[in-house]
This record gives sequence, structure tokens and C-alpha cells, in this order.
Amino acid sequence: MPETLWPTNYHGLEPRVGFAYNPLHFVTVRGSYSLIHTPLSGIGNSVVPDLASTALSIGGAQGGVDPAQWVNYMTNPVSTGGRVPTTLTSGPLLTFSSTGYLPFVNQSDAVPYVQLWSFSLQFQAGARTVVETAYSGQHGVHLFAAPVDNNVPPLSTLLADIAANANMNARNIPNPYGLGNMTLLESQRPYPQFFNNPIMSAFDRTASSKYNAFYARVQHRAATGLMLIGSFTWSKSLDNASSGSLDTTVTDSYGFAHPQLPYTLNGERSLSTFDTPVHVSAAYTWDLPIGRNRALNLGNGLLNSLLGGWKTSGIFSAQSGYPLWVVLGTPGYFVSTAAGSTNIGGNGTAIQDAFLRPNIVPGVPLINPNWRQDPFGVNGGGYLNPAAFVTPGAPGSPALGNAPRTLGNARNPRTIYYDLSVRKSFDVGERVRLQIRADVINVLNHTNFFLGSGSTSQHTLNSSLNNLNVNFGDISAVNGGRSIGLGIMVTF
Repeated sequence: MPETLWPTNYHGLEPRVGFAYNPLHFVTVRGSYSLIHTPLSGIGNSVVPDLASTALSIGGAQGGVDPAQWVNYMTNPVSTGGRVPTTLTSGPLLTFSSTGYLPFVNQSDAVPYVQLWSFSLQFQAGARTVVETAYSGQHGVHLFAAPVDNNVPPLSTLLADIAANANMNARNIPNPYGLGNMTLLESQRPYPQFFNNPIMSAFDRTASSKYNAFYARVQHRAATGLMLIGSFTWSKSLDNASSGSLDTTVTDSYGFAHPQLPYTLNGERSLSTFDTPVHVSAAYTWDLPIGRNRALNLGNGLLNSLLGGWKTSGIFSAQSGYPLWVVLGTPGYFVSTAAGSTNIGGNGTAIQDAFLRPNIVPGVPLINPNWRQDPFGVNGGGYLNPAAFVTPGAPGSPALGNAPRTLGNARNPRTIYYDLSVRKSFDVGERVRLQIRADVINVLNHTNFFLGSGSTSQHTLNSSLNNLNVNFGDISAVNGGRSIGLGIMVTF
């Protein structure tokens, strides 16, 4: 078997290698089922959630001897010097800095677990060809969901405030704990002692997921030192929360895809933020048949030395884009307007800690048909089509958007890579071996476009009620330049 030499940078897409040569025809059938059942630990809902135990702070703060840290007030109040417990004369610290949040961990005994099952068929088609097909399925239960605020007023109360044209801004309601005056919105929080702070969930085990995939792979080894490998994956991943991170950590492909409202995950099931339905790859390694004792003997010692003994390998990969998502970026029509006033929302916002989504306009393409002419939106173009989205509801009658959490029909452009490597080794004396090599990344110089990984600016529709965000839907990152690397390695 020739030496397998993949390019230096293959973007994590190297085909699996490991079939043993067998001169006999064979068929192998495998099936399996397993259950991953683990104590509460870790964060994240990838295809197989990472449930490894890790150490982390809760709410962006840790305990210690500093009484300014809210963790110390909630657990074991201490003095400034950390030696004698402090007697709190005015109650615990009831307002917190903006650098952290008060966390809430539900005391449910639900434990995250994942069911996995698979079936594969492997057979030898001829003396040098192996074919493998497989199906894989997964189901996640009680997975970690995104943090949500447990200190928000009921939605029915907010709708009643809007209908009554209530003044949400006036700070004239006394706090029952003697903490000053509150606005109407603050007074309606379930925990008035924390009237000006959210209470964010941590390790919220309310998410679930499903994943199904079909996989096919072919490996052929020719007698001339050429090995070919091709693979195809067709998959679909669904969930109602793709990440379960705490604090500001983001694991979703394009920023945190929050639920629309903090009350429930009902209606949040959609494609996972990391869903890529199609992945195709092809690779080869070839020990070129040139030189002495090879198929193409040049009959000249010098030519055989210069042109013989070269090895080359390459890998081509193409993958579907990740689904994008869109949020309003404003409270929409969840605002209160004074009776008879033309100033919409003049009485203040009537919703908190929500990530409202727009309505999708029927029949309008989500992606600009001519986006390649102006992918960065320099002349008003861009990738996503703003005309496909609209703020739901009307003044005095707000509504939730019908856009799903992720958009299967609006993905970032597919990514394509082709990487190549060539190398040759020389013996220099009895103990020294010299190798020269060249690696070319993205041989085709194909441009891959992205909409700002980890950023939400490209997905926020409005900067105010009817004012389009200037960055909405614009391509903001490009990964495409060809890269050539030359090297020499000496082994002795």
C-alpha cells in the first residue's frame, strides 16, 4: 500500500482510511444502539452533546472574600477582610452590576441523555474496491437550552398594558422592599426584590434534538499505486435549542440563536444551527509510475532520478451552508402608545428579554438573486433579501413573528475546497534522507463567503421600528485565497 500523504491543511475534511486489503469478496453488516446517560455537566448540543464535566463560573462571577460580588451575598456573606461574617443591616445586595447576571438552576431531577443507533453495510466490489453505506440516527432528551430570563412579566399582562395605553416609562411605583421607585414594567416582574435585574436560567434541561444521516463511501486501490476515496453524506439535524451556553459564550455558527420568548420552547423546533444536509468529498494518493523498475522507465539515469519517485495527494470537499436566522432587533409593536397620540411607542417598551422574529413575506426570495454582484452591500445589495421580512402586527396589536428560529431556505453559500500536495524523497548518503514538498491550499482559488461568524449584526432586521439595519444580510467574511507552501525536510 502506498504511503498516504494528505495535504498539510485539509480543513478537517480528510476521508477516513482503514480498509484492509482482502483478495476475497466479502459483505459485512453492522448495527448498534447505545444510550449516553450522564449526570448534569457540560454545555452544548452538537450532534452528540458534549457532556464532559468542566469547571465554570455561574453568572460571570465567583465566590471569594469580596462583598461586592453578589455570589458572596447569596451564599456566605463575608467582611471586606474575609475573616468575620458581615451582618447585613439592609438586606442582601439586591442590585447587581451589568457585568453578570443572577442565575437560576431548576431543581428538576431531569438528566440529559442521548440515544444513538446505526446500521451499516460494507462489501467488496472486486479485488481492489470496497463500498460502505451506513445510516445513523440520534435523539437527545433533556438537553441544555439557551439561558432565558425567569424574571419577566407574563405575556398576557404586557398585552393588557398595551391595550390600556399604559405609561411604561413613569418611575412612580414604590418598591415593596424599600428599594426606591419602579416603572410599571419593573413592578410586574415576579420577583420585585430583583425588579431591575434578570434572573437567567443556567443548565436549563428543556431542549431536545433529532439527527438522521445517510453515508456512502467508496475506496479503490489501483495496481499502479493510485488510491481513490469518495464519500457522500446526506443528513438532517433538528432541535429546539442548538446551544446551552452560559454567560456570553457562543457556540452557534452565527451567534446565539435565542428563543423568541423566554417563557417556553414551544414553536422553537427548527433546523439546528450547525445543520449541513450535503457533504461530498473525494481524495486520492498516487505514487507516480515514473522511474526505474516502474511502468514508465525513461531509460536515462538522470531523468529517472529527477522525474521518478514523486508522490502526490489531494482532497476535494464541498459542503452545504449553515442555516441563517433573523431577529427584529427592536420590540416591534410591543410598545405602548398614549391614547390619541401619533407617537407610536411614546409610552415605552412593553416587553423584556425577548428576541422577536419577523414575518416572512410569501413568495419573496429570502436570498437576493443577484447577490454575487454586490455581496458586501456596498451599493445596497447584500446576500439576504430584506424585502422578504416584515415586522409583524400593528400599533396597539403586536404579534410574534412566523419566521422559524433558523431558515433552511436561507443558508450561507456552500463552501468548496481543493487542496493538493506533491513531494519527493532522496537518499543523501547512507543515513540522511532529504524530502522536498509543495502544498497548495485551495488550488482552484475558490472564494467562500460567510455572514460574520459569531456576530448578530448581519441578522438584525431593524435598528428602529421601520428603519432597516444597514448591515442586514451583507457578506462580511471571505475565505478563498490560494496558498502555496514550499518546504524541505532532512531526516537523519
